[in-house]
Amino acid sequence: MTLREFDTDTKLFIDDGFILPEAKGSGVWLDSDTLVLLSSQGDGMAATTGYARTVRLWRRGTHVDKRQ
Repeated sequence: MTLREFDTDTKLFIDDGFILPEAKGSGVWLDSDTLVLLSSQGDGMAATTGYARTVRLWRRGTHVDKRQ
């Protein structure tokens, strides 16, 4: 699944919004600048099954691989 931030008012993807390359997982909004992320994206983030083995916070403006 590829994760991209979408503006429901303009009906457009946000160019500088959250974008996560294809990986097994999902994200849920914590607030307007933070996602709770379950993703196998990143070094050491996948279990042997290929699914995410961690839950982490992803803050706007930070790289998805940055540990929180």
